[in-house]
Amino acid sequence: MKKTTYLAATLLSFACAAVFAQTGNVGIGTTSPGSKLSVNGNTAIGSTFANSAAPANSAAIEGQLSVGTLAPVGLIEVVADNKGTGAGNDHYFKGYGTSTGPGLFLMSAQGTYASPTPLANNDIIGGLYFGPYANGFFTTSANVMGIYKGDGTSNQTAIAFNTSGNLERMRVNEDGNVTIGVVDPFVGFSENSRLSLQTPSGVGQWIRSSSSDLNGLLTLEKATAGTGLDQFIMFRAGGTYYGNISAGAGSGVTYNSTSDQRLKENIRDTKYGIEDLMKIQVSDYNYKANKTTNHTGYIAQQLYTVFPEAVTRGGADVSKPWMVDYSKMTPLLTKAIQDQQAEIEALKKENAALKGGMAGMSSELNGLKASVEKLLGNGGADKSVAK
Repeated sequence: MKKTTYLAATLLSFACAAVFAQTGNVGIGTTSPGSKLSVNGNTAIGSTFANSAAPANSAAIEGQLSVGTLAPVGLIEVVADNKGTGAGNDHYFKGYGTSTGPGLFLMSAQGTYASPTPLANNDIIGGLYFGPYANGFFTTSANVMGIYKGDGTSNQTAIAFNTSGNLERMRVNEDGNVTIGVVDPFVGFSENSRLSLQTPSGVGQWIRSSSSDLNGLLTLEKATAGTGLDQFIMFRAGGTYYGNISAGAGSGVTYNSTSDQRLKENIRDTKYGIEDLMKIQVSDYNYKANKTTNHTGYIAQQLYTVFPEAVTRGGADVSKPWMVDYSKMTPLLTKAIQDQQAEIEALKKENAALKGGMAGMSSELNGLKASVEKLLGNGGADKSVAK
């Protein structure tokens, strides 16, 4: 047995030497290797895999696979060490003909490869991680993760986008709803919102256009005609409903604020009236940014001295200007008209009383005239001195 083994090894050595002598390459399964090591067929690497057949013309590796490094950290590690910019650092997956559309599949299960079991709800299916080198080591501070959202019988999944310390910033949940700054979608009128945004700072969402001919920076459209009940924008704070911007049954837009008596208390007549309205200055002006367009309106600081309810105070500089809510002037105008009408009604009554007095005086004068004429014997006179 030993002689046979030695003879086989000797023959293999001569064969390899002959091939190496001719080309400098070693071939297994081929007599004309084109590389330093050429294998015609399959290859199995590993203590367990070595006793098994790998797929045809393929390599089966039991342990780690490394490219460009001798110390891989993960199961597969590819290192490009100063290979140049651009494509020298890139990794490609290409498909041609019937192999177009190559994909990178990340799949997960509990159990083992031989006996897999379903994932539990909120288990991570897989992720694409981004890690900068900082403070002496690599950190995975950003990633895109697939999350299982089911009970083991469904294939519902969500995708989470994390940045800066793996903090979740955005998610597309299992229903296709998108959340930014919050994990679960907000609920409005018993339905999940399709887009939920939450910010921890005082600055919310900013939409800007660089177009010089703006035509619909933000368009809200309903596929069918308005019904008069379509609330395009709703305003809430702390769960309290404040109002909405709605589309009417025709083509109009209505701006609504809550005014339900059930939400109010301490209801009383207002202290404002026509005297206050007469103190308000109405001015013509133009804005410094547009000197060619004139406007008519109020000056916020002056209006604040009379009717502060319609004014939002500004900051120390013009970057936070004082502002006027013109809609809040309506109650004051209504009260002033009521005061004015009350004065008119009072004058009407006074005028009616004066007219009644004058009518009585006219009757008395006519009686007096008749008496005088009778005394003078002028019974034929029938003209009235009072008209």
